[in-house]
Amino acid sequence: MTQSDDCGYAFMVSKCFRKDLIMSNNLKFDKNLHHFEDQLFTLEYMKTCERINSISKLLYFYNYGIGISSINPELNDFKNINIKLSKVLRGYNDKNVVNYLTIRIINYCFSAFVHNRCSLSYSYYKANQYIVKSDKEQLRKFLSDYSYDRHITVNRRVERFLRIVLSDTSSIITKLRFTWLSFYEWQRQATKMTKR
Repeated sequence: MTQSDDCGYAFMVSKCFRKDLIMSNNLKFDKNLHHFEDQLFTLEYMKTCERINSISKLLYFYNYGIGISSINPELNDFKNINIKLSKVLRGYNDKNVVNYLTIRIINYCFSAFVHNRCSLSYSYYKANQYIVKSDKEQLRKFLSDYSYDRHITVNRRVERFLRIVLSDTSSIITKLRFTWLSFYEWQRQATKMTKR
């Protein structure tokens, strides 16, 4: 992939692929994954491309919530996605792509907590494992510069989690932030339950 501007478009929808590239590089969907398998395929495919073209016409309409992705993932699903993502990450030299993929990994760490698959401290611990200390400043800059332009899935909750993970503050402040974030998540879940 030559243009880092395209790194935010890892979703498979609205794309055409060259069959010869797929066949010659033996690219396949990972049957063990029920989530993110299409994006992993696209990221692996893009590594084989010399250039990528895009058009501005709207030719595709996506119905949200239909298909296997509507199934809630288990903790092992989140772990497998992050293992595969970190392998893909090692194949890219472009800093923007590397930062994009690192942010996606952090997103999945937090999603495991949001789906009640692990504790908040566990998701924080896992997210930290994927971050090298020297990259924190670069990741912060990337988020502030590109998060919305590059179509990275960052909502307010993830942004708060990212701020905690990327902060260099004391453990007391981190603990207070986590307490607040846990309460925020609990409140959100409770509100959802009462609406049923």
